[in-house]
Amino acid sequence: MDSARVTIKNKIEDVSKAIVAFEIFAAKHGIAIGIMTRVNIVLDELLSNTVKYGFPEASESDIEIILELFEDGKLTIQLTDEGEPFNPFELEDPDITIGIGDRNIGGLGVLIIKKLMDEYTYQRKLNQNVVLLSKRSVL
Repeated sequence: MDSARVTIKNKIEDVSKAIVAFEIFAAKHGIAIGIMTRVNIVLDELLSNTVKYGFPEASESDIEIILELFEDGKLTIQLTDEGEPFNPFELEDPDITIGIGDRNIGGLGVLIIKKLMDEYTYQRKLNQNVVLLSKRSVL
């Protein structure tokens, strides 16, 4: 197993730092470009929403990202923040079979995360949101 740890601030401009760190990690380990692209979309969506909605008070806080690549090719990504408690995976998926004008706002980003990752979990631990994502066979 190999791992990397990245810490960013809860600022929208720091989201790209996390994505670049993942791209460096992916390139170092030969992660397939298609997987890298999917994970970039997931990181952008999840981190952007965390920054925008997870910290209603304008206080500065850290978001920690831990990347792990196992010998069997499984990639895990753990995101930890001290924002407002929020489990994105308990929301009901939007009905994408109806017109966009008839749908409720929100939920598409989480649906994208669910479709692009193989596993996703949320826990609230010690006043922190902990999201764990995984993708099998990334090499």
